[in-house]
Amino acid sequence: MPSPQPSRPPSRPSSRPRPRRVMRLANLVVASALTSVGIVGGWAVSGSAVRPVSAPYVSSASGSAPAPHHGVCGAFVPGESVLEAYLALSPRKFGAVVKDGRLGGSDCAAVRAFQRWAAIPQVTGAANALTVSVAKRLIAVKTSSCGASGSGLTVCVDLTNQAAWAVRGGVVVLGPTVVRTGRPGEATPTGWFRIGQKKRHTVSSIYGTPLPYWERFYRDYGFHQLEKPMYARIPGSHGCVNMLPRDAAALFALTSPGTRVHLFGRKPGT
Repeated sequence: MPSPQPSRPPSRPSSRPRPRRVMRLANLVVASALTSVGIVGGWAVSGSAVRPVSAPYVSSASGSAPAPHHGVCGAFVPGESVLEAYLALSPRKFGAVVKDGRLGGSDCAAVRAFQRWAAIPQVTGAANALTVSVAKRLIAVKTSSCGASGSGLTVCVDLTNQAAWAVRGGVVVLGPTVVRTGRPGEATPTGWFRIGQKKRHTVSSIYGTPLPYWERFYRDYGFHQLEKPMYARIPGSHGCVNMLPRDAAALFALTSPGTRVHLFGRKPGT
């Protein structure tokens, strides 16, 4: 530890403002405001800990370095045009956006609506890395890739894009929405299955954790409401398909024993 410095006599007060002190105070005010929304320079702040706002599927930027993003609505980040394109697909759900390749102004309300819908932790209207990443996953979904046919209900899970939806008679009746599947070494199985056991409330016999809206489709694998936040910094589930509470409840209401389930693709990193 450094040795204590000798005390100095107090300086005489001055009636003139000191420019350097004023600048330091201004910087502190700005930093405090940015921290209050939970993001500083694209990083999430929790107490004294600072961590990057990211997800397993955030693409790194290439080419020239973009302008810094401070969690302010309308600030530039790579991929915001993809987010804008995704929002434009559902104006009734998220609100209208102006397709000009740059989010700002009234577009920010649509971004906030999307963040609330997707359970993004920071609902700021800012196109942060996590928000853009989720939009990229969802806009990449091709619902026809599920191969659902006939008039019955089929639940589809795209492991590559970590998304799920339900189709009946060629019409999407739920989703696409975000999901979390198996971690490396415990990958979610692929193939065609059928819903078996359904329980609105149960507990895992292996991990002792609650499994609301449990729907088994293969061995000990099933759909259920997630236990931890969707974007928690964990490698994934133990093989089940974790869903947001809203989506787990909606899927539970749609399905019945015997409903077809198709899981396909491969989660990045597994």
